[in-house]
Amino acid sequence: MTRFPMILAGAAVALSSVSAHAQQGYSWQHYATLSADPFQSNVTLVYGVPETDDLQFFASCQIGAGGPYALVQIAADTAGLPNGAPVSLSFTDGAGAGTILDGTIIGVNAEFGVTGVELALELDDGLFNLMRVRDVLSYAIPGGQGIEIGTAGVAGPMDQFLSTCADPVAGAAPVTGGELPPPAGDAHGCEMLGQVLSHTGDMPQQITLTNMTDGYRGVVWIDYNGNFVDMGALNAGETMTIDSYVTHPFMITDGPGNCLEVMVTTGGQPEFSITAPGQFFGNE
Repeated sequence: MTRFPMILAGAAVALSSVSAHAQQGYSWQHYATLSADPFQSNVTLVYGVPETDDLQFFASCQIGAGGPYALVQIAADTAGLPNGAPVSLSFTDGAGAGTILDGTIIGVNAEFGVTGVELALELDDGLFNLMRVRDVLSYAIPGGQGIEIGTAGVAGPMDQFLSTCADPVAGAAPVTGGELPPPAGDAHGCEMLGQVLSHTGDMPQQITLTNMTDGYRGVVWIDYNGNFVDMGALNAGETMTIDSYVTHPFMITDGPGNCLEVMVTTGGQPEFSITAPGQFFGNE
């Protein structure tokens, strides 16, 4: 999953068409890498497919003369307008509530990057409240095709984004957790569930997992909020390659989803062998 500096020139996201937004697997995520120097911090709110560059909405915390604000890039039909053209972007919930915001066209004819509209929003802008209270919003510029964005599940990540952006220095205390000790007994790191989560996303590390056991194994990414994201499964002898980042943990499960072991991606570790044997967890 791509990470961006706090002062954002453009989001590196590949979206080929409006129809791309109908893909399954989109979710809301909040990411934060904080520093005592707010200009070195990275605070973002993203709606897309985890661990990929496929996203529809990207908000980054910016430091302006009047204080922090959110720079939002949202994929949209640009109606043939050129980059830099001023536009109004209308949002509606389909029940009479909505808002109209001023922005500019971005990403036209770009091979990579969001093609749509960029908005500079105060942290108390009404759009954020509209997103919080509705599960789906529709938006479009004049003459452009309307697009829907799912806002169910945005409240938690968005509130984290807004509060952290409002005072990024306050949250810059050292973060603990995320580093796994060597496997302990039969637990193989599973005793750390609830304490480990993905941290930074600025050090890419491709990892190939090989199932060295004689059974089925599921692979689950533990995201920045500690949520479980299914990455697929491996039968005995199969391999899977994931474009990940240093500090990102993955849980290895059996068929019913019980944790068997946990690994944390580390720099210079391109391979990981899944070796934890299956265990009996009772009738499931």
